[in-house]
Amino acid sequence: MIEDARIEERSISHQKGDLLSVLAKSKARKERRKDNAAFQAKVAGKPLLQNRKEVRARLDAIISLIVRMRDKKLAGGFCLVCRAKKSLGMIPNRGMNPIALGYHVIRRGREAVRWALENVVGACSACNQYERLARYQQPDILRRIHSELVGEETLRNLEETARAGAKFSTAELRETLARLKTYLEARP
Repeated sequence: MIEDARIEERSISHQKGDLLSVLAKSKARKERRKDNAAFQAKVAGKPLLQNRKEVRARLDAIISLIVRMRDKKLAGGFCLVCRAKKSLGMIPNRGMNPIALGYHVIRRGREAVRWALENVVGACSACNQYERLARYQQPDILRRIHSELVGEETLRNLEETARAGAKFSTAELRETLARLKTYLEARP
């Protein structure tokens, strides 16, 4: 009996210790949250992009919007890739299609140049689909098209930057998003 009482007493004191450690951990977590920017924004009622995936999706959408607006003025609303192919004599009998999306000269997977305005041009969905097929089957032709689109020197600079590679932090992506939003709002 006495042994059972001692075991029960230890169990109760152990539970009190667990409760105290849980409370201490909870208090420490609350202190850390006060320093956390996401928590501060939530408390202040400001929307904050929580995760990297959401920030990247918004960056893709805003860069596409900026490029489509820019290139619709530049090419009268028609696909710049169709225009480049036509000037190279690649599509003599086909008309040009309207701009539908942002076409990445250096593929999107190269994050170092993914959101660079000089890397994205307004294109139709047919040209974007062609680019996916031609990247590995006809790289010479695709290079000529890209050179016609952005110029040889710009293309070389983009390729060098892409080769160097970059991995942006979520904070850097948020800064890029803010910069692009400011750029979009300042446009006439």
